[in-house]
Amino acid sequence: MKKFALSVLMTAAIVSVGCGATRKVSSAVAPGPTITSATVQFVDRDHGKDANSAVDVWVVRSGSNEIAHLHSIGTKFDDHAAIAPMGVPMSGTFSRSDLNNAQLRVRPTPDGADDRSFEPRLTVTFSDNTSRTYSWPQVMLDKSHPEVTLAFSSAVQNP
Repeated sequence: MKKFALSVLMTAAIVSVGCGATRKVSSAVAPGPTITSATVQFVDRDHGKDANSAVDVWVVRSGSNEIAHLHSIGTKFDDHAAIAPMGVPMSGTFSRSDLNNAQLRVRPTPDGADDRSFEPRLTVTFSDNTSRTYSWPQVMLDKSHPEVTLAFSSAVQNP
C-alpha cells in the first residue's frame, strides 16, 4: 500500500510539472507602429475665424486619455478656405492601435458670438513612414453647441 501511495504521489508530481497551468508563459505582442506626429487642418465652410479667437484640439482615447493637444490663438482662418496644417503636440508615446477607439475634440473660443461651419482634417504619421488622414465633413458649432467630439470610427479615412 505504501508503494502504491508513493507511486500515485510521484505520478501526480510529474504530471503537475509538465502541466502548462503551472508554468508562467508570457509572450509580448508588439503594439505596432508608433505615432510620430499629428497635424490638424481646418477647411472653413462659411465665414472664417478671427485672429483673436482661439481653438483647442485634442486627440483622446477611451473618452479622456489625452494623446495630443493643440491650443492655437493668433491664427486667422479665411472665409471658405483651408488653413495651413498646424502641428498637434503629442502627450506621450502611442501606437496606431491607440486610435481604434480615439476621438477628436474641437473647442473654439470665439472673440465675439461666432458660429462655425468647417471640416477638420487630422493627419497622423507613424514610425513605419505611413500616414492616415481622418476628416469629418460639415461640422457646425455655435454658442449653444460650443464644442464637438468626433469619433475616429465615423471619420472619412485616406488611406
